[in-house]
Amino acid sequence: MTEETNRGISLVIVNWNTKDLLLGLLQSLDPESSGWKRPVEVLVVDNDSSDGSVEAVREAYPWVHLLPQKENLGFAGGVNRGLERARYPWVCLVNTDVVARPEAFEALLEYAERHPEAGVVGPRILNEDGSLQNSFRRFPSIWMQVCLSLWFHRLAPNSPLLNGERYSGTRFEQPAPVDYVSGCLFLMRRDLIDKIGGLDEGFFMYFEETDFCQRTWKAGYEVHYAPVSTFAHHAGASAKKARKRTFLAFRRSQIRYMKLHKGRFAAFWMRLAMMLFLLLRVPVWLLLSLMPGERGAIARSNLSVSLSALGDLLKPHPWIPPKTELAKARGEDASGREESEPREPAQPPIR
Repeated sequence: MTEETNRGISLVIVNWNTKDLLLGLLQSLDPESSGWKRPVEVLVVDNDSSDGSVEAVREAYPWVHLLPQKENLGFAGGVNRGLERARYPWVCLVNTDVVARPEAFEALLEYAERHPEAGVVGPRILNEDGSLQNSFRRFPSIWMQVCLSLWFHRLAPNSPLLNGERYSGTRFEQPAPVDYVSGCLFLMRRDLIDKIGGLDEGFFMYFEETDFCQRTWKAGYEVHYAPVSTFAHHAGASAKKARKRTFLAFRRSQIRYMKLHKGRFAAFWMRLAMMLFLLLRVPVWLLLSLMPGERGAIARSNLSVSLSALGDLLKPHPWIPPKTELAKARGEDASGREESEPREPAQPPIR
């Protein structure tokens, strides 16, 4: 690679039926924009959308490397198809519901270049209303789930003991190593991907970034929160389309994460802690569901989701082994363009 190419960045975007958000995001990422100070490629992996996303991108943004899939591969599967095509030493995952601009990416990249110990870097994330989103957390634990179940986190939101997943206070204001950062947007080194593999496709939805950051730390790299640049996030655009399904997926992924990194015993106790969470809330939703109007409708929806989740937790689910290896690039993407410098597959760690 030339010195200029060695500074390049590949943006990987996974889309599922969020056409309008995707088009708005791509408009702000034009590689010809004066905001970019380095080579950039934008790869859009479409997870078999039915809203015309593929056709709209082809027509409006011919510079996009479009990778349509024949089925919904989930977030991790979609990301990995993009990673197989990514050519540059920096790779950034970007959700379609993120508001981004080249200058913000540049600031994040400059920070990462100054901190070679950081394999993953996440920026400051704002909510739609401009408030600060909690975009970095501690790794999950059974105690955290118990505190969540018993509302301890509401009693002491800044307590590391009772709200252990959150970092409190001034660390929002300065860069710092953290356990993991939000998957809505994070920057990765290609060297790290080649060492530990891509996202684990055993996570169809949720906890992929948590698992990736856990593996990052185990591989000897750090994960940094770097509020040197700011992005806005319209949280959960795809997930809102299927609330019950995504809630169940979250619970299943959380248990799978615990089994992967803490073992069967921890996964069993996490399942019980989740059941406690739901059992304490079902009576509340049941009472509130009797109320008229919007509040009653919301409670009935929450009751339905909670009962479905309880039933799902009582069912045995087949174990899905880790799947992090990346296939060798095929040399030609779905748009017929040739890809240069196809990468060899990254070898996953032996577990």
